[in-house]
Amino acid sequence: MDDLKLKFKLLINKQNKLQGPWRSTPSFESESSGTEAAVITPANRESVAPLSVPEFIEGDKQLDDQATDQDILKSIEQIYFEENDSDLARYELNKLSATLQCDEILNSLRVLKRQRGVVLNQALQLILKQQPSCQDEFERIVDIQGQLKVAVEACRMGRSQLNVAKQQFTTASLGLLANYRKRQRAINLLKLLSSIKTLQCTREQLQELLREEDFAGAITLLIECQGVASTFRHFSCVAALNVQLQDTLEMAEESLDQALAKSCLDFDSELYSKLQDAYSFLGKSQIAADQLLMHFTSAVHNVSFSTVSNFLQSNILGASKKSFPELCRHIGKENFILCLSELCKSLWSIVCCYREVSKWHMHRVPRSPSKRSDDVESSMAAQYIKQKLETGRVRIWHDVQIKVAAVISSCDPSSYKFDDFLSILDLVDRLIKIGAEFCENASSADLQGAARKQSLSYLHSYHQTRLDELCMFLENEGWEHCPVRSNFTALQLQEFRWAITLPDASKSRLGSSLSSNSSIDGFFSRHPRSSKTTPFDLKSEQSVEEDFYSSNGNFSSEDSDDDHEERMDHAREKHLLVANTTISMLRLIGRYLWMMHLLQPIALDILKRLAQLFDLYLFIVHEFFVREKPTIRDFEYTYQLQSNLMRIKENLIAKPSDTQLPTDNTEAKVHPPGISPTVDLENPEDLHGLAKCVVAVESLAFLAAQLQNLRPQIQNLLHSEQWPALDHFYSQVGVAEDLRKPIYMNVAWHAVDLRQLLSQMSKVNWEVRDVMSQHSAYVDFILRELQIFSMRLAEISKRVPIPKATKILLWQFLSHLVCNAFVDGYTILIEVIKVIIIVFQFF
Repeated sequence: MDDLKLKFKLLINKQNKLQGPWRSTPSFESESSGTEAAVITPANRESVAPLSVPEFIEGDKQLDDQATDQDILKSIEQIYFEENDSDLARYELNKLSATLQCDEILNSLRVLKRQRGVVLNQALQLILKQQPSCQDEFERIVDIQGQLKVAVEACRMGRSQLNVAKQQFTTASLGLLANYRKRQRAINLLKLLSSIKTLQCTREQLQELLREEDFAGAITLLIECQGVASTFRHFSCVAALNVQLQDTLEMAEESLDQALAKSCLDFDSELYSKLQDAYSFLGKSQIAADQLLMHFTSAVHNVSFSTVSNFLQSNILGASKKSFPELCRHIGKENFILCLSELCKSLWSIVCCYREVSKWHMHRVPRSPSKRSDDVESSMAAQYIKQKLETGRVRIWHDVQIKVAAVISSCDPSSYKFDDFLSILDLVDRLIKIGAEFCENASSADLQGAARKQSLSYLHSYHQTRLDELCMFLENEGWEHCPVRSNFTALQLQEFRWAITLPDASKSRLGSSLSSNSSIDGFFSRHPRSSKTTPFDLKSEQSVEEDFYSSNGNFSSEDSDDDHEERMDHAREKHLLVANTTISMLRLIGRYLWMMHLLQPIALDILKRLAQLFDLYLFIVHEFFVREKPTIRDFEYTYQLQSNLMRIKENLIAKPSDTQLPTDNTEAKVHPPGISPTVDLENPEDLHGLAKCVVAVESLAFLAAQLQNLRPQIQNLLHSEQWPALDHFYSQVGVAEDLRKPIYMNVAWHAVDLRQLLSQMSKVNWEVRDVMSQHSAYVDFILRELQIFSMRLAEISKRVPIPKATKILLWQFLSHLVCNAFVDGYTILIEVIKVIIIVFQFF
């Protein structure tokens, strides 16, 4: 306690030594008597207004007697409360006037002493006020000193006891503990050496796993070994082994990549599952998807190049340096179809593998992840792979069709037979349908464009050849009745087998060039990879036996009963009149329609050329059997028939002066053929070729009827916007029925000698003197002519089944001609009588 009082005294002495008006020894005489000093605080100091020196000089006595401590505190200037090191003495000197006066200096000194005394009084009061708290703090310090003494004593006791323990435990006991510690270290060292030895043997085990195609196990083992090697990387031998493991990992990734590339040509679901598991362990599933798409693209290129190279001509040099389109130009003609088929088979295998890969990822069951974060990453990777495979379909199909289109564009279509060219188109058509089934959003524009270009080139030359061939057939046609069954239709011909085997789904296309909905998984379900068959297998065309010929073609009979005659008429009505050229024409139509089926984009062009074939047939039949038309009136020709004949003659029939061969940019034209010498149209015994005319006209009508029956099939081969052109085509086909009248009228005109009839009518004496019991000579003549016509018609009907409607039409035309002859004869007679009357009037 004495020390504390001493410290307070020292503190007070230090305060007395400070500068300023209150820093000298305090005087407690009259300043503090009867007045409580105010406490100076930062809050009330500003409220105390300082008094200037003149004020103190003028009221010095009032300051001593009446000023309170509070007023004095207010009179202290602000500078004395600042904590900076300002020179206060100089400040007070500066306040004095320039002329020093003793009274002024004394008054200023008295004010400063008064202010100092008030401040010291305030400081002492504050110290006395905090004295109880200071006393409590001193007591707490004393208590802490006691606790420190106890702690020091405890430390001394602990050290003493530790010295005793050290003396009691021997060096042997501590040696046991040291030996145990060494043993544990040795055991740990043996474990480390065993792990290192296992790492050394891992390389051989990894090679064995890779040979067994256990890629997931190999990658798992590698990852584990790398983890162990990373733990023991402070060993120099393990550091070298870690480099070997990294090399082994890279070699394993190369093996994975090679196996992934093999999946593009020969997909194996088990092997592919192992590959995906291995890539999943490596965390490279998305990279594997990108590599897979690149392998598929490379497979398409490599397979196409190798397949085409196997069918090149033997004298090709530097084939490996040529581009693929250049390489295709050197494919031998005799091997072209086989090369195209093998290329389509190879590309089919790649497309099937791609489809199997997509199915595998679509139905894949993900492994159960160990963490939620792994689950999110695996789901994102699976979604990424599915998107890549979905977008990759378009690119793969584009590569496939580019390769096939290059092969198709390299051939010369004009050098192939029709069946061979149809085989090429059939392969292309199958490939396009496979593309629509493989990738719904993909377009086969490149492949269709190549096929269209080649088909138009082939169609032009082929059509011109067929027109010339049809002219040759018509020129050599004998117009004999070809005996066929009564139920014969065009669909029984081998050329129309496509229309029978065509799926019903294809009939729903109605305008789409190729429908992706034509069959759901059609080709892929019919030709799975396990069956080792492809849609492009070249099968030997087995000719379908065409059993449509009739064994009974003779209609003659010696039985003259009326019932038998009626039965024969009924049989004739059911029997078909078809010429050999008609059957050849139907075969041509079947080929053209098959080409339309295979080439939807140019179906309308093919239909136009098909119409030219029919127009040529109709025009030639008309020109053959309508020779002389002196008595045929215009009303026997319909307006549509006349306009069609004029159009055909102008657009299809070449003039005798036209010798220039048609080109790709000109319309095909032919020179009209002449009728066969074997066709006799002058023999009156045969009614001037009535049998030939009936066969020609009725076969043309049969051809038109067959085209009408084929309208649903043809309509399904065209787009809906092309149907008006089809309607126009069938309006031309319907004209064939109108050709009966002019041809049969021509036959009727030649069957009766109308000139002789008119001559006999002119010789008749028309003066009625007696009623004659006999006919006139011209009546007997016309009756005889009609009787002869009937006999000849009956005789011809025994050889050729003339329909009853044709007979009725012939008799109608014959009656029409006879009536016209009678009218002409009577008209001539009336004119003669008028002339005679006029002559007699002059006499």
